[in-house]
Parts: sequence; structure tokens; C-alpha cells
Amino acid sequence: MTVSATSSRSLRRARACQGLLAATSLMLLGGCALERGHSLALNNSAIDPAYQDWFDGGAPADMDSMDWGRIDFARQAAESGNAQRAKGLLASLMNEGFPPAYYEMGKLYEEGLGMAPDPTEAARYYGQALRRPSPILGNASLRLGRLYRDGRGVEQNESLAYQLFRQAVAEDTGPNAQVALAEMLVEGRGTSRDTQRASALYSQAAAQGDGQALQALAEAHAPGGWLARDVSLANDYAERYARTLERQARQGDADAMAALARLYERDGLLGPQPDQHRHWLMRAAQAGHIGSMGTAGDILLEEGQTAQGLAMLRQAAQAGDVYAMRDLGEAQLQRNPEQGRHWLSNAADRGSVSAAATLGRAYRHGTGLGIDKASAARWLARATQGGHAGAAAELGRMYLAGEGVERSPSQGAEYLQMAAERGHEGARAELGELLLTGTGLPADPDRAIPLLKAAAQSGHTGAARLMGKAYLEGTGVAQDPQQARQWLTQAADGGHIPSRYRLGYAYLFGENGFAQDVQRGERLLLDAAKQGHAGAQVALGREYLKGELLTKDRQQGAELLYQAAQQGHPSARLALAKAYLWANGLEDANQQQALLWLDTVLDSGSQFALDTMRQLLTKANDEAVANAML
Repeated sequence: MTVSATSSRSLRRARACQGLLAATSLMLLGGCALERGHSLALNNSAIDPAYQDWFDGGAPADMDSMDWGRIDFARQAAESGNAQRAKGLLASLMNEGFPPAYYEMGKLYEEGLGMAPDPTEAARYYGQALRRPSPILGNASLRLGRLYRDGRGVEQNESLAYQLFRQAVAEDTGPNAQVALAEMLVEGRGTSRDTQRASALYSQAAAQGDGQALQALAEAHAPGGWLARDVSLANDYAERYARTLERQARQGDADAMAALARLYERDGLLGPQPDQHRHWLMRAAQAGHIGSMGTAGDILLEEGQTAQGLAMLRQAAQAGDVYAMRDLGEAQLQRNPEQGRHWLSNAADRGSVSAAATLGRAYRHGTGLGIDKASAARWLARATQGGHAGAAAELGRMYLAGEGVERSPSQGAEYLQMAAERGHEGARAELGELLLTGTGLPADPDRAIPLLKAAAQSGHTGAARLMGKAYLEGTGVAQDPQQARQWLTQAADGGHIPSRYRLGYAYLFGENGFAQDVQRGERLLLDAAKQGHAGAQVALGREYLKGELLTKDRQQGAELLYQAAQQGHPSARLALAKAYLWANGLEDANQQQALLWLDTVLDSGSQFALDTMRQLLTKANDEAVANAML
């Protein structure tokens, strides 16, 4: 074409508007848009020559009211499911060169009206619709742009999609085109990123009440958004978006109800508002929104409404929601193992790796299903192949222990490594421990320490404990009290009781390079002892009885030793037995006889036993107690 892009579009618009005056049905196709002279005027030099005739204008088709009436008849036939009649009517119109006929044929194939969807054919017909000017130029550009943007039916071409969206906006196609182009500009897809132009386009669409634009602007101004942070403005856009959704929801739009539920959830633009979230989620579920049914079912189960929750999940699962299949299977494992297995298997067969992992763990540990190590290994391997980190870690443990598979420490380590690379901190810690201690594998501290450190820095208390222990004892690394203190403190602060014991012991006695801090050591050991750590109970019990480092308190010392002895701690048992011998002048007697006496006392009842121990150690002289503590 020799006519410039701008003058060609002016000619199209004049001719198209004449046709519109003759046919009111054009209003259904998007109407007559006026060129506004904005900065989106097309630059044809940036367009691939293979697609140039979609953008360079040409002579518009001469359509009268009868032609538009035939287009309407074809559309009505398609909407009623009579695809063959629609295609026949449109074929006749296409033979006469009318672009709207190509456009309607493209819609038939894209939407699958009365036929299987075929985006490739849809793209071909949309392209034909663009070769001559007509009032559907903008809509055809928008639909074809989406196909090229997403690579549906055509090879993905974001640059071409961007140009098609620009043309759709230039044709005043409406908010959908403005939003599509704005998304490309925000993400820098097919063009350079330009948030200023994107903001202007979204604002134009938002002014017309477009929900997508309102949502995008709310997110853009929220913390972490792509425009200047403005919480007040973000809330204003979010509230307007909510009102738009509420209007749609009142008309029975289940998708709008589900969107409102998301808006009020914990991380939603207007969240957290639990009551509003639950209200709209339940309404969406009751309106048949499949995704909401599954989530609503989970909430009902958490609330103890078991029958309703299972029914909701079952309805969603039967409708094909894979997440609901998985959740229903997990919920049924204990209640109805066969149903649990059925739904988890269905979900796994449809690609849910978490369902496969759940089945693997259930067979390994006997959760609902009977223990079946071979089946466990099979399902865990399947989940591992799908990228599930937890399944890889479980499978690694099975190979290390020879559970359901031939024992292979090297293969177990490989699976742990795989899980660690996928971000599983437990696997990092376990593999690091194996390599540090050389358990089943050649010791490799150079590999172990980075693994343990990465896991510990991510908050894994077990890894922090191992790091602290390694630096405390000089295992695989040079002994370093400062590093030991750092990692053991992290583990202790994270609730790891053995780390509190190790740290408290080192402080109390000033061992392993720690500066002695009796008060801090006592505090840490007391905390560990209260949590049932037998070693801490023994250490404190001895010191309270001896009264050297700590204030003498024989009653508390006896109670702590008794608690440790109840757990079978050998040192506590021996100390109490020796105290009995010395208290009764039988220091040369057989210690085995004293231990038998101790067992008799312990078996006789906790309060009697504790009173006996307190009485024994309280009345014993210092020499007897000192010798008992040796």
C-alpha cells in the first residue's frame, strides 16, 4: 500500500462510519472509534514485512445493511449451537470479501462454538479480517494479539502481539485493548518497559470502570508495586474494584464472587478480612465455582464441619479439580483409607506430585494405609521425578536405611542432594551430617559445612546444632568457641533442647573454650531440664547436691536425679544407687543390689519414690553425697 498508516486509518474510519449509520448491528461489534491522535500511532517500519498488510490500511469493504444483517444471522446461528449454518452463511460473506465475516469465523474456531476449539484456524481467519479496513479491525487485532502473546495456535511472537494491541488501542477498541497493551508495557514484553505509558492506559480503562485496570492500579501503588507507593490510592482503587465485582456478583457471576474472596484474604488488596473472605468464598462455592468449592471444603473441615467439608471437596473433585482430589484424598486417608487412596491416585494420575508424595509417605509410615515399603518407594520416586523436594528427601532416607529398596548410602545421598538443591532444608542438614560424620559415606567436611551452614542460615535448628557441635568439638573443622556459641545459641533460641543443654553445660563448667558463666549455664540447663532433657537433669542434680558451683539444694537435686533415673539415664541411676549404699553404711556392698533396690523404689509409684530419694539424700552426710556423685 502507498497510503500512509495515518491517512489510511482516516479513510477506513470515514467509510466505516457510513456503514455504521446504515446498520445498527455494528454496535455489537464495537462501534465507530474516533482517531484521537495519541502517541500510540503505529510505526509500520517496526513491523515484520510478512505481517505488513495487517497494519497498512487499504480500501474498506462496501457493506450495506443487508450484509450486516447476514452477519447477525450467522452470529445467532453460532450462539444457538448451529455451527454448520453459521459457517455456511459466513463462507458466502467471506467470498464477497467482507472482513467481519472472517472475524466471526475466527471467533467460531477460537471459542469452539458448536465445534472443537482450533486456535490455529482462528488466527488464520483473524489475519484475513485485518487485510481490509472495517469496524472490527480493533477487535480482530485484540483477539489475534492474544493468540500471538500466548502462543496459542501460532508460534509465540510478543513483538507482533504488542503491535496488534497498539492497533487495537488506536482503533478505540475499549478497556480490554488498553489493559492488554498496558500489561505488555509493564512487563516489557515485545517492547521496552514503559510504566508511564502503562499507567496512562490503565487509568483510561479504570475511568470506564474496568475491573482488571482497577486491580492493576491497586497492585501497582501497593507496597512492592511498580508505581510510586501510595497506600491511600491503592486502597481507593481496590475499593472501586470491589464495587465493580460486587455489581457482577449480584448478577450471579461466580468468578466475581471468587475474586472478591481473594480480595479479602490474608494477602489480598483489602485483606485480611476473614469474615468477608469466608462470605464470598462460600457464595462462590455455592454458585458452582469449582476452585472455590475446594478451598471452602478445606475451611469447613478446619472448622469441624466434617460432613459439609467432605461433601464440598467431593463435588469439586468430581468436577475435575485436581487440588480438591488431593485434599479430599488426604482428608479421607484416616477416615476411609480406600477412598483416600482412590482420590490421591486420581490426583497423582492428573499430575499432582504432592498427591503422589502423600501416597508415598502414607505407605511408608502406615498413615491410614497399611505399611508397604515397595509402594512407598514407587510413589515417592514418581513424586521426585515431578520435582517434589520432600519426596526426594523421603526416598533418600529409604535408600540410606534400606527400606523397601536395596540399601545404598550413595544413592540415598544423591536423593538428599536432589532435595537440597530444590530447597529442602532438612535434606541439606541430613546430607551435611552424613558428610561431616562419614556415616555410610566417606567423610567430606568441605562439602558438609556449606550444606549445614546454608540450612542453618535458613532457620533449620538441627543444622545450627550440628554446626555448633562441630565447632565445639572440632569435628571436621578447627575448634572455634565463638562459632560454636553462635550456632548453638541459634539452635537453642529456635527451641532445640539438646542445644540448650550443650550450651548450658559449656557455660556452667567453662569447657570447650567457653568463658565460665555459671548463672547463664544454670538458666539454660534449668530450661532444658524442665523440657525433660535427662542430661541437663543429671548435670544440675549433681551440682545442687554437691553445692560447689551452685547453691546447695538437696531436695531439688534429688528430684532432678530422680526424673533422669525415671528416663533410664544410667548416670542418674548409678548416683542414686551409690547414695543409698553410702547412706546405709554399705559403701562396699554390691552396686547391682543397690540398682535392684532403686528399680523397686521407682516401680512403687512416683510420689513415694520421689519422697524416698529426697529423704535419702537430705539426711545423707556430705561425704556420702560426694562419693555418690563420683
